[in-house]
Amino acid sequence: LINIRSGANNAPVATRNIITVEKGASLTLLEAHAQIGGAEAAYGNFATDTDVAEGAEFAHIQVVCGGSGTTHLAHWRTRIGAEATYRAFQLTAGTGLARNELTIGFTGPDAKLDISGAFLGRGSDHIDTTLVVDHSTTGCESRELFKGVLDGHARGVFQGKIVVQAEAQKTDGKQMAQALMLSEDAEFDSKPEL
Repeated sequence: LINIRSGANNAPVATRNIITVEKGASLTLLEAHAQIGGAEAAYGNFATDTDVAEGAEFAHIQVVCGGSGTTHLAHWRTRIGAEATYRAFQLTAGTGLARNELTIGFTGPDAKLDISGAFLGRGSDHIDTTLVVDHSTTGCESRELFKGVLDGHARGVFQGKIVVQAEAQKTDGKQMAQALMLSEDAEFDSKPEL
């Protein structure tokens, strides 16, 4: 799924993708957002709504290279069914302002989530990841790992929250966020929550 902006048109763009991975099915989705040919800075708002049914496997990879001055807002809402697996990776680089917001919920027991991301910021880039994982059923596993490199006055933000409901016995969750700052003016804010 390729989103490319080119030319002098800087009109805002908004898209919504609805993805259903049926019972026992497998899908790998590559999603790219880029600017080419001297495209002007612009605003984009992208929503992805996903259902991963019982026993299904879904791998979702997103690459965002929007260009300086560009605003990229993305929201992923994913529901993971019983014994299903959802793997996701986000790479964000060279985008003036990026916010990746993810809301993930387990709807069936014994499901697995493995989500990770990397961000590269320079100049005055601001890259923000907000993640909420809701464990609402038994025996589910979640892994979240985000890493970044920041230079200049760039700022990275990671806010991750794992919610474990009372009925979510045998939950196994792990979360980590790290950044390498190459400049004294770079900033990384991390707010893990349970």
